[in-house]
Amino acid sequence: MLIEFLEEFLENRKKYFGAIWGFIFGLILIKYGFVKMIIVLAVTVLGYNLGDCEKIGSLKKIIINRLKED
Repeated sequence: MLIEFLEEFLENRKKYFGAIWGFIFGLILIKYGFVKMIIVLAVTVLGYNLGDCEKIGSLKKIIINRLKED
């Protein structure tokens, strides 16, 4: 039974994570309002993007190239 549950979870993990995030943002919307929910969503996306090593590497290259141009 546990193996079947794990197999189903791994096959549909994007759906489960989407449902969890939707639930969390729904709670934030109800409790704090639309504007604060948008701020939390923006900070979450920013944190996700800054946590990506490839994006940080490309951002460093862009900054170094711009500094060299000056």
